[in-house]
Order: sequence, then C-alpha cells, then structure tokens
Amino acid sequence: MAVRRDLKRARQRTDLVVRGSLEIVRDATGAVREVRTAPLASPLTGGSLADLPFAHAAEAPHAALLRRRTEGTLRPVTAAAFAAEVAATARKLIAPALNNRAAGAP
Repeated sequence: MAVRRDLKRARQRTDLVVRGSLEIVRDATGAVREVRTAPLASPLTGGSLADLPFAHAAEAPHAALLRRRTEGTLRPVTAAAFAAEVAATARKLIAPALNNRAAGAP
C-alpha cells in the first residue's frame, strides 16, 4: 500500500502543512478514492493559459522567458520571439484543417 505510506509521509512533512489540509474521500469499503487539497494558486480571472506568451510579449518583449539548449549551450529566448514561435506553430496546426475545409472536405 504505497498510497498510505505516501500520505503518512506527506502528513509528517511540516513544509506541506502550510499549503492546506487534505480531504480524503473514501468509498463504502473504506478505500481511498480521492485526495483533495486547496489550489496553491488563485484561479485566473480572465484569459487563459494560451494568452500568457502574448501577454508577456506585450509587457516585456525583450525579457528572457526561457533558455533553449542550442549546440550545447543555453541561449535565452525573449518573450517576443517565443510568442512569434507560438503563433507560427498555431498557424501550422490550423492551416491543414482550413485547407481541407476550403477544398470541401468535412
């Protein structure tokens, strides 16, 4: 029963206690069916995860958001460059569906 062992260890960790309490949902036989806890981040009030690259590019286009390994070294990728890559990838994914629709395919 690795789940019980993991739950016991989680309860003993003091750094996890501040995150919130666990709610354990059991079935009629007493077996654990779900374990819930409060989310660590507040829910989004607008937009979606897909909007983040473009929001970052609008706010700070020259900021390095991530690093990409190229030829053995890590090179920074700016917010604007990453947003452009996301948009180009989206166009490549959507284009075949639009072309098929224009050609009369379902």
